[in-house]
Amino acid sequence: PRNVKWDGKFDKMLRKRPEGYKQTFDDSLFRQFESFVRSLAGQGIEVTLVYSPELAEGQRLVLNRAEIIGKYAGLAKTLNVRFLDYSPAEINQSRAFFHNSTHLNQKGAEIFSAMFARDLSDLMKQSVVSNF
Repeated sequence: PRNVKWDGKFDKMLRKRPEGYKQTFDDSLFRQFESFVRSLAGQGIEVTLVYSPELAEGQRLVLNRAEIIGKYAGLAKTLNVRFLDYSPAEINQSRAFFHNSTHLNQKGAEIFSAMFARDLSDLMKQSVVSNF
């Protein structure tokens, strides 16, 4: 990510739709994704699904957000793969880490990369321990 400041597009959208909105969800595309993840897991490849940080202000505007997150969590459970959901992460509380409501800026990406590396390392250690 580039070192860019807040772009203001979210503020315009917030003024336009303060009541929130339903995010479109392509079920056909999700089934393709599920097939891909199933194929990887079937080959013995360890899969970790990741829902990256999003600005908390933006999360609250997506009226069907719980349903969407639930689809990914459900997929992870069904296929017995890991799911790291960074929705509740502290980083989501500040615009200082975002370029817009869904994309981290350079500072945010550096923080998230460190968080993700730590979490993935911990998961890999657990995986190694459970294989013995």
